[in-house]
Amino acid sequence: MKLIFSMNVNLHSDAKEEKAVIVDTTIQKNNITYPTDGKLAMKIINHLYKIAKKEEIQLGRTYIKEIKNTPRALISA
Repeated sequence: MKLIFSMNVNLHSDAKEEKAVIVDTTIQKNNITYPTDGKLAMKIINHLYKIAKKEEIQLGRTYIKEIKNTPRALISA
């Protein structure tokens, strides 16, 4: 913290004699999603489907329709 402050003072040396300093400490909220069982299951199914398609493996069932028809309220619960 001291290093950052001293670098800031050195960059703005003409203002270092000021009696008050205004610092903007606002941050931008991160776009974070927390994993749920539904989301993890969907992610696993999609990932395995892509691997099977890439390796040209014939699947008996893909569950892609089930994923598309799953209500978002169940996934994020």
